[in-house]
Amino acid sequence: MLAINQLCADANPESASIPPFSSFKMQISHPFLIGAGHLDETKMEFGARALADAWGKTLIPHRCSQQPDLVLSSLSADEGISQLIGDAAIALDSGGTWIEALAAWRIPVALIVAPLQSGEIPGNAAAYAALCKQCSVRFLGLIQLGGFWNQAQRKSDGLSWCGWINDQENLPLDHNVLTDFDAMDPMVIVEQLDRRLKILKEQHQKIN
Repeated sequence: MLAINQLCADANPESASIPPFSSFKMQISHPFLIGAGHLDETKMEFGARALADAWGKTLIPHRCSQQPDLVLSSLSADEGISQLIGDAAIALDSGGTWIEALAAWRIPVALIVAPLQSGEIPGNAAAYAALCKQCSVRFLGLIQLGGFWNQAQRKSDGLSWCGWINDQENLPLDHNVLTDFDAMDPMVIVEQLDRRLKILKEQHQKIN
């Protein structure tokens, strides 16, 4: 299993109104889904709902226009899977970004990536993964939404991919390209995310 980026530095404490890290206990048992850039809202909802359905949880949408500290402070382990609508890296009027707030609150994050029309993975995937690492986000990995899944390329790009969600009915599969059919199954993605969440919880317990 691919390694998960560990917490390596404190996020900017001025980016959100948060309690000290030593007193905050991570209680979220499901990932917070954000897009690698501004994804089409309908497409993003489709992918997020597919994961929520596979997990047997309710999908809870939030918007970038909301204040992250108010949203994140209200989350609990019993709630469903949260989805952020909009670009998590855009600077907020109040200062900071959603990504910085998610890092400060130690919320586990998974990135949804939409391929280009050519089928290639955009640079946003690597850029947002690097930004999550830079901000010390508890990063679970990336999920491809739509397009074709090229297992060889996903292994060679060095990113922590969890799998692929097909957003088209009766998509013709190229057996010369798609070499891992398990990557299609949202349940397989959920199992990947769940394993990585357990690792984060173990790390969190050791720190606290």
